[in-house]
Amino acid sequence: MDQAQATGSNVTASINGGAGWSFDGSSGGSYNFGALDALDGKPVDGATVEFLFNFSDFSGSMAIGAVGGDSTAREMNVFKLEQWQNTGKFGITLPGEVDYSLQADSVFDQDLHVIFRRNDDEGTIDLFVNGAYVETHADKGDWRLDGGWGYIGSSSSSTQDVPTGRVYGVASYDAALSDQEIAALYNAYNGPAADPHAVVTPAALDFGDYDSVVGPLDLAVTIANYGATENLEISSVLVTGVDADHFSLSSYPSSVAPSGSVELMVRFNTSAAEGTVRATLQIETNGANRGSFEIPLTAFAFEPLPEKAALLVINPHPDDEGLFYGGTLAYYSQVRNLPTVMMSMTSGDSGISVSDPADRFLREDEMRNAARAYGVKYEPIFARFDDGGSSIETLETWTQFPNTGDDAADYLSPFTGNPVEYTARVIRKLRPEVLLTSDSGGDYGHLDHRHTSAAVVAAYAMAADSSVTILDDEGNPLPAWAVTKFYVHDADFDDANHLGHLFHNYWETPYDELGGATAREVTQQGLLAHQSQNIDYVTRTYYGQAYWGGQYEPGELWSMLESTVGLDTFNVGELSDDPDFDNFPDIHHGDFMENIDLSLFAGYLADTNRDGLVDGDDLTLMLGRLGQEVPIGSVASGDANSDGIVDQRDLDLLHAANPDTDNDKLPDVWELAHFSGVAAADPAADDDGDGVSVGDEYVAGLDPAVADRIEFSIGDAPRAVYFTVPAAGGTGYAGLTRRYQLLYSPDLVDWSTVVREGVADGALQSESIPEDQPHGFYKLDLIVE
Repeated sequence: MDQAQATGSNVTASINGGAGWSFDGSSGGSYNFGALDALDGKPVDGATVEFLFNFSDFSGSMAIGAVGGDSTAREMNVFKLEQWQNTGKFGITLPGEVDYSLQADSVFDQDLHVIFRRNDDEGTIDLFVNGAYVETHADKGDWRLDGGWGYIGSSSSSTQDVPTGRVYGVASYDAALSDQEIAALYNAYNGPAADPHAVVTPAALDFGDYDSVVGPLDLAVTIANYGATENLEISSVLVTGVDADHFSLSSYPSSVAPSGSVELMVRFNTSAAEGTVRATLQIETNGANRGSFEIPLTAFAFEPLPEKAALLVINPHPDDEGLFYGGTLAYYSQVRNLPTVMMSMTSGDSGISVSDPADRFLREDEMRNAARAYGVKYEPIFARFDDGGSSIETLETWTQFPNTGDDAADYLSPFTGNPVEYTARVIRKLRPEVLLTSDSGGDYGHLDHRHTSAAVVAAYAMAADSSVTILDDEGNPLPAWAVTKFYVHDADFDDANHLGHLFHNYWETPYDELGGATAREVTQQGLLAHQSQNIDYVTRTYYGQAYWGGQYEPGELWSMLESTVGLDTFNVGELSDDPDFDNFPDIHHGDFMENIDLSLFAGYLADTNRDGLVDGDDLTLMLGRLGQEVPIGSVASGDANSDGIVDQRDLDLLHAANPDTDNDKLPDVWELAHFSGVAAADPAADDDGDGVSVGDEYVAGLDPAVADRIEFSIGDAPRAVYFTVPAAGGTGYAGLTRRYQLLYSPDLVDWSTVVREGVADGALQSESIPEDQPHGFYKLDLIVE
């Protein structure tokens, strides 16, 4: 293997098996992988791992291509290529941390060239088989192959993962190789690639934060033909998705000559955009290696702070929000879809050079980027109190505030710059149901952490005290607000002043809302935004490691300081997927929202159409009057909720938001279109008695009030399976696609054979049944994504 001749990237490790190491399914071998700095989880340019192998398919074994680790003591420090027997798919495993479940079918008893490419900028992993791109997967964890001695054909502590077959070589690279370089590597072993050979770069376009941008933003996409003789024909280029109207395209030629390329400019028009904007650039070609390309388009702007927050998280410095508070922000912002606000008491400026004024708030920018990664919709609040004695004049100081970490009982004193009054003002403005901060011990004794805890404890009382006047930015008095529940991250677990203890039970579970990742894994990606700290970050869970060798209480462990709705339920012996669970068996296992009335956040209390009415009120007024006081036929020009916007535009805006306030996987607008209210729709019920649950009716595009089914039959002339699956369209499907898989089973047990899959378009589909196929069974699996 002479990779240096095929790519300009540094080959950080290469092991050559020549004719191949042979494995019999029972024993492996150890080899030196060399230094592989690109896989240590730090924000680098990416990494690539290359495999050449031939595996045999045999019952009862997972076939492993390569396993690496620097010692038998670090079982987490491994990277495995798999061809899973039970799924027949390629895969990657980071043992003890995460599985990457890919869709590409495994191939046995053939020489294969397989590459996994990690794209750190996009947070994705690409799979290439025999030089051709196959699929992309969201990056869910660190590649921890740090170099040194590793293993081929087995893990360090077990032989259960040994393949049967041959491994010819393994190589690693310190960068994300280009499609062209990957094709060249394959060509070096297997001859020329398919012609015409289509390559489109980059894999995604991120227009970044456009909040302060005036005018359009332009980014380029390159369409290249790596083929040697045939022209690459470009048959279609278009932008699709709910926000497609915000993008426009430059002109482009209809073909690309061999070894040539063309540039396509994508323009994002910022003037009418709000919040996070998403669309997809679809490119169709006659590429023999790959014809279709889908390029995600994203642009980002923070939304205005909510009228009411479900959760207010107050941390001492930028990065503490992830280091100590675990998966809080990702879980509540994305999985629970609740308005969650971040606030940092300092800007983390201590130790940062101030020779350039632009550097003073560097860590604020990093925290904004982290917030985006966590999925938080709102810009973090920065109180800008002094960070550990910094002398930056533009920052407030913790004036007249005790530096001993006491509870600051003198919060009534009228002084300027007081952190208690500042925090109490934020609480009254946002009216959070739940408040989180550090405990009185300062997590690990840090003075700023202790000050933060004391300030928030005192502010909690001050905000609720109606005898204290606090003015808003316009000089108007803010009404008193009593936070419903108040928790602290628990380093003082045995503090007698705590009402009860909570083990947060939902941060080690993969969620669809997080792209199949866990809340902790998303937090890990957000922490990478804090680049100025130059630290190998690990979120604080029980098994997490401290970045300077200490060990703190896990991010799942919290104590309740105050509650107006009673104590959390005490549960013992509850099953949990969280690996930390068994270490804390005698406390409540749940989340912060127990006993909180989440109907307060119907429609997120957002105002999607900016009409002065929150979405929940818009929907209630509109659906309550349409068809009764207001004729349905007037929707194109009527104004049922009297907001000055015609009903059709209201419905379009609310439909595009697709809120799911009760977190039951059914969009509110779909529930309201078919039921008397959001709460009236039970996903598990079968209201129309047709044998299909309400949840499945939504996925299939059926009417939950009508006994209807997907058209599905087997015909004899010709012998084929016939089916019709409606396209995803209408109320509740904004920006979504319905996909199907036709599966075959010989025995109603093994459904691993995928006969056909595609995007549902409402057209009649047919799949011929082979004449020599034994009797068996067919079924359709549907998803909406």
